[in-house]
Amino acid sequence: MTEELKKVIKDDEVAVIYHPNFGIGWYTHFCWIKQLLFDPKLVEIILHPNYKTNRYNDYYRKQHNLKFDEELHKKVKDYIEEVNNRNYIIPYGRMKGNKYTMFYDIIYELDIYWVPVGEKFTIENYDGQETVFILDDNEFIWVTA
Repeated sequence: MTEELKKVIKDDEVAVIYHPNFGIGWYTHFCWIKQLLFDPKLVEIILHPNYKTNRYNDYYRKQHNLKFDEELHKKVKDYIEEVNNRNYIIPYGRMKGNKYTMFYDIIYELDIYWVPVGEKFTIENYDGQETVFILDDNEFIWVTA
């Protein structure tokens, strides 16, 4: 029996969390935990209007007069603490069997990819940069939104 994952659905599309930049892949390298691929609390954080502003370091923010959102930052810190208290065990990869630990650094680098409800997709990683692919004729590991 498979566990029903909580997902954010908007306009018949599911919010899928991924890492679009080079560095460390969110799902493909960092965790492999499906709950964190769709986590509604993290989706809410990423969709927050000041999310992208908060990702910049202090120097960049001051140079461009960008205001840091302390309330959003507290949400991020609380979310990280909550996830770390869930004691997820990494199911795949070189860290398989270890307790998953989320760090602050990666949270502000994430983005949302909207996948139509019920579509199968996979996430590929190149040097930490993840790309979401909808099912086609290729043979990959697919996840259903």
